[in-house]
Amino acid sequence: TDLLAVPPAPTDTLAVVVHAPGGVSMEVPAVVAHAGERASRLTLEFFAARYENEHTRRAYGRAVFDFCAWMQARGVTLAALEPATIGAYYEERRRPPKPVGIRTLKNTASAIRNWLGFLTERGVLPFNPALSVSTPRLVAREGKTPWLSHADMRKLLASLDAQCAKGDLLALRDRALVGVMFHALTRIGAVLGMRVRDFQDEGEKAWLVLLEKGGKECRDYCEQTAKGYLRAYVAAAGFDPRADA
Repeated sequence: TDLLAVPPAPTDTLAVVVHAPGGVSMEVPAVVAHAGERASRLTLEFFAARYENEHTRRAYGRAVFDFCAWMQARGVTLAALEPATIGAYYEERRRPPKPVGIRTLKNTASAIRNWLGFLTERGVLPFNPALSVSTPRLVAREGKTPWLSHADMRKLLASLDAQCAKGDLLALRDRALVGVMFHALTRIGAVLGMRVRDFQDEGEKAWLVLLEKGGKECRDYCEQTAKGYLRAYVAAAGFDPRADA
């Protein structure tokens, strides 16, 4: 299995494919391959074992591969990396014709810092050259996540109510999902990760068992409207309240 599926290195480099038992493989950049087999295998381990989230792994992979391509083009080896070199890379990323935003630059810096830190922990590098390199401060005054107004959300729920009245099971499911997020202020990722038994209906009161970021499990009070939506869906679907589904 190709672990990262990022674009391959240029054909004129000496990138190599590293394999691990279990069918895991990854093409490492030429500057990593040039640093030796241990650097290559540890880079595979960094991406295979440090990050369970696929999106994080791919984003970090792109950032590290782009940085290594930049090093390769300038003849910089992994052993010769210094803070000033990394600072020059960040500065170049901010210049025209394709300047990146501060958020993107910070994500890039996080990927490089963690990767080089892992190689330092394992003895490939004597120190982490990215630790002392700063990036511009990000001041976020308004979130970028799309959202619906209360009026739009109530229109959406009303349209689902009409479908639910006809016995549409999918509409009952969608209303339960939207209702829990709206009335219980719950993240979509936490709601989608729920099992049937995570809706603990105790009559007058009900509770939601949610798996939040970082693997933290929370038991939160379920608002009355959301409770009604969940009850209707669970009953119509014929679910066993104790089921893991």
